[in-house]
Amino acid sequence: MTESDSIKAAESAANDAANAIAAAPTLAEMKVIEASVLGKDGPLTAAKKTLGSLEPQDRKAAGQAINSAKQLVEAAVAEREAVLAAAERAVQLEAERMDLTEVVPSTQPIGHAHIVTQAWDVLEDVFVGMGFRVAEGPHVETDWHNFDALNIPPE
Repeated sequence: MTESDSIKAAESAANDAANAIAAAPTLAEMKVIEASVLGKDGPLTAAKKTLGSLEPQDRKAAGQAINSAKQLVEAAVAEREAVLAAAERAVQLEAERMDLTEVVPSTQPIGHAHIVTQAWDVLEDVFVGMGFRVAEGPHVETDWHNFDALNIPPE
């Protein structure tokens, strides 16, 4: 294998991987593509293994080309991972969103009037039925209203 073959193979693998990563619909599929390209059995690793068979003066250029191809794939992975993670997080947040404005109608009234208040209401109904009127006023008379306002001396 020559230097130009190693460079072409690395660039071709990087471009194919970048296109496949850009088209990956989920994080899991993107990770599979990343592992197949950058993993032990991937084309970039295979290209690195062939560096030993190249002439010493050709190794530098081929190694740089392989490293730049690897960096291109890693950049594409990072970019696509950010986009897919944000999209999956948005889907998850929408699924977990709670509508706090929802009003649940109560089927049973909460609480009831006190027994004395109930008796009071029944007695008011009886007296109103007999022709009396209900007059509202203070429930407790003060010393002022009973004596001082009527000019009755304290003794």
